[in-house]
Amino acid sequence: MTLGRLGRLTPTQPPASTLGDQPPSTTAEASPSTDHDARKATTTMTTRPKVLLTIAEVLDEIDVPKSTFYRWLNTGRGPRSLKLPNGKRKVRRCDLDAWLTTFEQTAA
Repeated sequence: MTLGRLGRLTPTQPPASTLGDQPPSTTAEASPSTDHDARKATTTMTTRPKVLLTIAEVLDEIDVPKSTFYRWLNTGRGPRSLKLPNGKRKVRRCDLDAWLTTFEQTAA
């Protein structure tokens, strides 16, 4: 409500009789935050598998100390890896899987 020119309170919305018996529209434009939340929800539901793994993730998976893994990388016995411009090293999931398959042994 707002204060009218005679000092009386006046409604800011039209009275219910002018709206008719129709319920409020549910097809109204979504607010930007609601639209963002909807996009965020759909992107989190369709997450891609992680392609680049951190060294910590690789170490957790193969269960070796960091020093051993870096020694393998420096001597060419580790998986192929990328050194990014920020100095961090990453390993592609496909390169790690290919490297691990070289150690598979068939049952005799």
